[in-house]
Amino acid sequence: MAFDKSGKSSQLTEIRKYYGLADSSLDDEFNNNTVTIYRTVDKVTFEHRIADYIVEATPADKLEPSIYSHTNTIYDEVLIIGDHTKKDSNNVWSEYTGE
Repeated sequence: MAFDKSGKSSQLTEIRKYYGLADSSLDDEFNNNTVTIYRTVDKVTFEHRIADYIVEATPADKLEPSIYSHTNTIYDEVLIIGDHTKKDSNNVWSEYTGE
C-alpha cells in the first residue's frame, strides 16, 4: 500500500519539506512514482537500517527505488520513491500511511 498522494497532498508537501525534497524539479519523481513511508516503533540497529535489508526493486528490470532516511530520538523513518518489495524479515519497519 502506497502513501495516498492525492488524499494527503498537504501532508506529503510537509514530508517533502522535512526531507529537503520540496524543490519543484522533483515533482515528476513524486507524481509519477509510488511513494511509501516506513517507520519503526523504536530506534533500530544499523543492520536493520541498510536499504538492502528493508527493500528490493520490483521488478528487477526497473530502476532502483530512491530511498531517503531520517532518524530522530523516537523512531527511524525511510521515504521510498519507486516500486519495491518490502523484505524486512523481522518486521522492524511498518508502513506509515499518514494516520
